[in-house]
Amino acid sequence: MNPTIPHPSRLRVFVTGVKKLTLLLTLLCALSVSALNVFAENKVVTTGTVTESDKTYESVSDTAALFVTGSESSYSGTAITLIGTTNSGFAIYSGAAYLFSSTILNPSDTTGSIGTVNLNGTLHVYDSIAQGNHGGMAVIGEKSKLIADNFVVTTATTLAINIYYAGTAELRNSRVTVITDGGDGTVIGMWTNGTLKGDNLQVIHAGADGTGIINGGGGPIMLTNSEITASTGIVSLFSTISINLENTRINAGTGLDLRDTGDITIIGGAINSAGGNALLASSTARYDITISDHAAITGGITNTASGTLNVNLDASTLAGDIANTGGGTLTIILDNDSVGAGAFTGGNLIIGSDSAWNFTKDSAADLIDNHGVIHLGTPDHYIALRSDTISGDGTWFFPVNSDTGAKSTVTGSTAADSHPRGKLIVSGDGLRDPNSVVNTLVTGLNKENWIWDNFNWGLEEYTQDGHDADGNPHFIQRGTSPAGTVLNSAIAIQQAMWFAQQDSLLKRLGELRYGTRASRPPAGGTPALHNLIDNLWLRSYGQQLNVGGKVSGQAYEQLIYGVDLGTDHKFIISADSDLYLGVYAGYGRSDIDYRTPGTDGELNSSYGGLYATWLHSSGFYLDATVKAASVD
Repeated sequence: MNPTIPHPSRLRVFVTGVKKLTLLLTLLCALSVSALNVFAENKVVTTGTVTESDKTYESVSDTAALFVTGSESSYSGTAITLIGTTNSGFAIYSGAAYLFSSTILNPSDTTGSIGTVNLNGTLHVYDSIAQGNHGGMAVIGEKSKLIADNFVVTTATTLAINIYYAGTAELRNSRVTVITDGGDGTVIGMWTNGTLKGDNLQVIHAGADGTGIINGGGGPIMLTNSEITASTGIVSLFSTISINLENTRINAGTGLDLRDTGDITIIGGAINSAGGNALLASSTARYDITISDHAAITGGITNTASGTLNVNLDASTLAGDIANTGGGTLTIILDNDSVGAGAFTGGNLIIGSDSAWNFTKDSAADLIDNHGVIHLGTPDHYIALRSDTISGDGTWFFPVNSDTGAKSTVTGSTAADSHPRGKLIVSGDGLRDPNSVVNTLVTGLNKENWIWDNFNWGLEEYTQDGHDADGNPHFIQRGTSPAGTVLNSAIAIQQAMWFAQQDSLLKRLGELRYGTRASRPPAGGTPALHNLIDNLWLRSYGQQLNVGGKVSGQAYEQLIYGVDLGTDHKFIISADSDLYLGVYAGYGRSDIDYRTPGTDGELNSSYGGLYATWLHSSGFYLDATVKAASVD
């Protein structure tokens, strides 16, 4: 063997991009061809058990680098390099092969592949890598299996792994990647009842239009703790399929592309298809999809054909627009604390008593057996909903502006025998008559059956008082709204805080009058700095007030607390009178807890001032204070 040419067994190729893959594998191919005349050997096992390590084998003519055949044959290799040039890196027919810490290469861009498992063969691969330039690997036959742990597969062509005719691939802690110049193709293909099982499996297509997994034969996909990154996550083509995703994440422009029929279970995990479709159905058949255990679906759900698409969310979230555009049936079901947000273009929405849907744009949807919560926009974003059928006793939140009359509305033709509950989210100061705004929130839909909660309109509270001649709800003033009563009590709240702060200062003035802390200046009556320091004082204060509704119109609890810091000096005016001058500053806070939810608050006050006390020996005194405060 020419000593100047390194043998391919010394090379370990790690792919990080198309150019690097092509360059390294081209080099590998050249080195292999150069050495072919001096070293070309493959390994054939037809019977018995072979165990070896640190070997390099290369495909010869039409035979794989490693060829295991016969039901009684077995091969076990450690640190083995298999090179598929004219043929594949391995071919396991009927027998079994075990590869540990090994490398499988397909350097040619015109011939060969990584390998094939066929005719009830089994390949076990651990802590190994496989890289192909022309072809990936195939698992063919009902009892044929690829079982791998910590296996990294990278190809520069489509279909890194192909599973045919009820073959099975079980991949744990592994990564399968396709990197193509054209940007399309598929990472893993399943045909005629092939089975894919993955645990902590990464499926990556680095191209712009690639697919992670394509199921063209109805076999099951079972992924746990795994991740798919591609333009399209999973495509189902033919026959009834079963897809089970547990704590698995799909990052794709289209998460699941559904073209036939099947049952899909998503437990935990997420589909991230923001701006695209998390679920896209184009089948005339039926898909039933269950999403549970806090799964997070981001992206639209679209049914473009005449088939049926049922999506049931259980304790999960959905953020995306819903569209039923092909004349079929599309139903979204929310249950067990599920929350959805988006617009509807056709389709049915069913909401359980503990779940909610937030409409984000004008929509058309039928709400069947609705017992949950529906939000029609936000106080600054109003929604028009068209709903030909409404049933159930769910709660509807209607944003309304009491000044401009802007509002969210529901329009329809019929409603089942139900009693929806309407609640208003009112913004503005209540400048308009509420009846002129509120009585047209619902048009059609047996509006006389709607039950409306009391609502606050500016400073007043309103309650429903039957219906007018047209069946619209009519409202009358019931009393003062919490905002009104809070406004009425605001002056008393500030006064209480002011008096608490003044009480702290008055206590200091009392101390001066009784001489408990005052100091006399030195002989001669000249003020001295140490007198001010000696009279430095610090006082904290606090109090709690419980005010009933009969007093202020709104019951509340007020907690006031703060601290004052000051200093003063004594001047002897005459033999029988003294004058004290001082300066102080403080900070106070008041926490207000109203009995009505949503009307709690707080006040913060920073303040400072001057004070003076004149005392006469006869007992007469005169106090004076000047104070400035900032309250927010």
